[in-house]
Amino acid sequence: AAEEETVEVDDVEVAHHVHAEEHVVAGPSGEMLKVLDVTDEVDVHEHIVRHEHERERDVVEREG
Repeated sequence: AAEEETVEVDDVEVAHHVHAEEHVVAGPSGEMLKVLDVTDEVDVHEHIVRHEHERERDVVEREG
């Protein structure tokens, strides 16, 4: 008997880049305000590799 076996391998790479910049701006009443500018970049690279194998299994008869 021949069976097809599918082996699935998930290779996921996640590159997470966070850039934070602080700016000081003048408010409407003349006060100084700190503004935090955050840039969030997420890059996800997913590689799915499938391997198909055909295996033949022998039937072994047991006594007893």
